Amino acid sequence: MAEMNIAEFEDLAAAWGADLALWPSARRAAAQALLAGPDGDAARAALAEARALDLALTELAAEDLVSLPDALTARILADAAEVSADRARAASVAPKSAAPRRSWLADLVETFGGWRMAAISAAACALIGLGAGYATPDSAVAALGYESTATAEEMVANLGWDAGSDLEEFVLFGDAG
Repeated sequence: MAEMNIAEFEDLAAAWGADLALWPSARRAAAQALLAGPDGDAARAALAEARALDLALTELAAEDLVSLPDALTARILADAAEVSADRARAASVAPKSAAPRRSWLADLVETFGGWRMAAISAAACALIGLGAGYATPDSAVAALGYESTATAEEMVANLGWDAGSDLEEFVLFGDAG
């Protein structure tokens, strides 16, 4: 049995109340030993404070803090009974095994006319994207005034750089001057 000091006893009395039967079972024997020991008077005082608090809380709970008119109380109880009956009726009418919810992807595929049409649509989008990506470099180079077969050195030469030293300086040091 673990011993208990008066501070721990007071904390337990404040938390669990004056009735030792409500205390954690592992601490009851130590609490009874403390009550029988030299600190028994202090422990009994802590229990008296806890008993007063218990009594105040019991009285507070027993008070009618909000009083509703009888007609309103009857209406609330009648509505609650009606809602309960509606739920019971709905539960008895509802199918026992509802179909599982479909995912958004399944709904999207159905919109496109099934998996085959969805696969064809996805493949077409991929081909259009690849075609646009493949076609863009040639058209971008043509827009700059170069032939699509121009090499990097020809482009650098058209910029006015020396293809050897200026290009190496630019690549190595980030400055072409």
